[in-house]
Amino acid sequence: MTVNLIVKNKYSRPGFPNSRRGAVVHWCYRPPGLTAADWRDRFNAMQFGPRYAGYGYAVAWDGAVQMVPDNEKTYHVGAHHYFPWIIEKYGEDPGSSLIGVLMSHRGSEYGEYDHKTLHDGVELLAGLSLYYGWAVRDDVMQHSQVTGKGLMGEEGPADALPCPRYFVSNPIAWWQFVKSVEARTIQLRIEQEDRES
Repeated sequence: MTVNLIVKNKYSRPGFPNSRRGAVVHWCYRPPGLTAADWRDRFNAMQFGPRYAGYGYAVAWDGAVQMVPDNEKTYHVGAHHYFPWIIEKYGEDPGSSLIGVLMSHRGSEYGEYDHKTLHDGVELLAGLSLYYGWAVRDDVMQHSQVTGKGLMGEEGPADALPCPRYFVSNPIAWWQFVKSVEARTIQLRIEQEDRES
């Protein structure tokens, strides 16, 4: 993983605290084909202003890039409403508790991820889960699981599509991804314990 932080700005790195209690996986419908480094540069150039949007990490076939420190909030799960269990667990402003992970895709209609992107997503989320003590099946989520985005069964603008569309549309693929993160977290824990013994 590469650490290449974007400059502080009110749209994508406001500098507010984040309690780091879980992670949310995202996609961006457009533009497809951007590498993790490309996404980092776009956010650093504040190309989304005046829209408030940002992620802690970008993951693609070129690896993972940390764009914002884990202890800082980004605007990645803003919504007018959240599922009740999300509010109960993460508070009225989940963005102050959850780290956003943007996984890029090469351009398929449903945002299917290639092997390298999936691998690096697993590695990143397993490392974070181990470090922060997350329960992977509970604390690693899809954007749509937090806000219900795109789950009403109605066609709408691209910004209203389920997120990440590939995983929302393919529950088995999501389950396999989560199981891979969980297995890798356990493996990393064992390796850590072996080093410390």
